[in-house]
Amino acid sequence: MVAMYKMSWDDIRVFLAVAREGSLSQAARSLAISQPTAGRRIRALESALNTRLFDRLPEGFFLTRAGADLLPVAESTEREARAFLRQSAALDTGMTGRVRISCDLSIGHVLARRIPDLQSALPHAEFSLDASQNSADLMRMEADLLIRQCLPDSANLLSKGLGTATYAVYSTAQYEADLSKGNGPIRWIAPDAGQTNYSLNRRWIEGKSKSVPHYLAGNELSAMTICESGGGRTVLPDFLGYQNPNLVRLEDTPPDLAQKHWLLMHRDMAKTPLIRAAIDAIIQIFKSAPGFR
Repeated sequence: MVAMYKMSWDDIRVFLAVAREGSLSQAARSLAISQPTAGRRIRALESALNTRLFDRLPEGFFLTRAGADLLPVAESTEREARAFLRQSAALDTGMTGRVRISCDLSIGHVLARRIPDLQSALPHAEFSLDASQNSADLMRMEADLLIRQCLPDSANLLSKGLGTATYAVYSTAQYEADLSKGNGPIRWIAPDAGQTNYSLNRRWIEGKSKSVPHYLAGNELSAMTICESGGGRTVLPDFLGYQNPNLVRLEDTPPDLAQKHWLLMHRDMAKTPLIRAAIDAIIQIFKSAPGFR
């Protein structure tokens, strides 16, 4: 029965997605297919192999012993398939196609304003910008280019420096005017997340105010919104603060709060003319971006 079954890459993708997500619905969402389609592929795969790959429990899908034995083989197949796709992309000498850029929310807020510049540099390319606190996995081809605040941990990934983002204390003119009239203590807005720069900023704010912050924000954009609405003072990267006409810059923060930013790419993808041109265009954007040095 197994020999007659024509297993496809799609079957392996669904198997891996369900194994990783532990949920048929989440696996289907990650693959942009319907849940019934994912379910049919898993059932067909189990029927063809004449073995159960998952235990279906109320808490989700869990690999059986047979499924666990097949997992490393499926992962190896995935790595080989992606290597094939990356190296075949490197053979493309054209300047058309999609360039997928992944970055955090703050950089995404700024980069979205500069998409016309990217489009001008590469008029026949299509740009996809995924701004999220969750970094895309370049090894799994979830993005072509990734902007982050640390160097890669794989020899297969290359990096280009984009500069160092400076930080400062920001507020609103109205809030500072109210403070000057003696209207209450200074309220501070601090980030409430696990990222290194967030924890550094929060510790600096707590040391500055000699107390816990009045407001906690999940990310810098939320902190900026609270600040903009008159909620108090906060620490923001200058590349956000400079662009907001409703904020006033009060003072510099210590140099150790500044954050280096890097543009990462897989070494195979870096060989393609389209990606190389996109890399050059992004570097030029950051060279001229306020708030970077």
